Amino acid sequence: MQAAFRIDRSISADRRRIIADPPAKVQQVAASTVEQILSPHGRRQLRWVFAVAAFPVATLLRIFLNPVLPPGLPFITYYPMVMLIAYVAGRWPAIIATGLAAFAATYLFVEPIGSFEMDLPNGLAIGLFLVISATTIVIFRQIETLQRRIGIALAQSETVAAESAKSADEATASRQRLDAIFRQLPVGIIEMDLNGIVLLGNERVRAMLGQPIEEIIGSPLSAHFHIGDRAGLTHAFEHLVMGERSITLPIRPASVGLPQLLLHVTLARDGKGSPQSVLAVIEQTADRSPDSVLGMPPKSWLRRPGG
Repeated sequence: MQAAFRIDRSISADRRRIIADPPAKVQQVAASTVEQILSPHGRRQLRWVFAVAAFPVATLLRIFLNPVLPPGLPFITYYPMVMLIAYVAGRWPAIIATGLAAFAATYLFVEPIGSFEMDLPNGLAIGLFLVISATTIVIFRQIETLQRRIGIALAQSETVAAESAKSADEATASRQRLDAIFRQLPVGIIEMDLNGIVLLGNERVRAMLGQPIEEIIGSPLSAHFHIGDRAGLTHAFEHLVMGERSITLPIRPASVGLPQLLLHVTLARDGKGSPQSVLAVIEQTADRSPDSVLGMPPKSWLRRPGG
């Protein structure tokens, strides 16, 4: 007796162990089955399984309700069946289910029972069922198409947003690298808009003009040069806009005691050739040979045309 009890306990323990820790092969089969069901092909098969299962359920429910329903309602359980199949399974399963429902209702619930013969009222009822079912299928088909288009549009929007964010990050990184290069250059670098307002400048500009770079950015560049040289700078801007590629002129800082500078001004254009910004390179005349400085053209050539 005790031996039989021990055997039963050992068998029960083995069953619990198998249930709690199934073999690896069973786990692989289960995982493969779930993967097949969740695949696109598996989902299509599930839609057809749902449609095939919904038809007999609707028919059995109609047979069960037949004693309590008034005459003239042969399709009462088939209308919601078609709607549900069209929503869950799609167009073709709903079309097949509609045809099966028409045949089943005509044979089982339309007088004379057990025959496909019918009078005009029953024929109109069947025709109305087919029209309503077809309309339902078309409506749900349009809803499905609209949902698919919305999903594609959302996916494209997310892709565009991700690319825009990536481009913005790359532009920011490029700008930071450019700023780092500007700060390390031995000459002064200034970027201005077409009105001469300073947008960007490196630390070398601060040393050459004797003013903090924070005060220089956002102000007109001409305000930081000697009042006697500002007219020449204005004329240089005008010649750039008129088509001159670049202009070099000697110029004096506004701060007293600083050496004379050479200002190289170039007009930057976009891909369409339209003026975009003005780039200025400033260097000290000590970095140039005396001959090159003396060979600079006089400021009179920067006068207004006809002036």
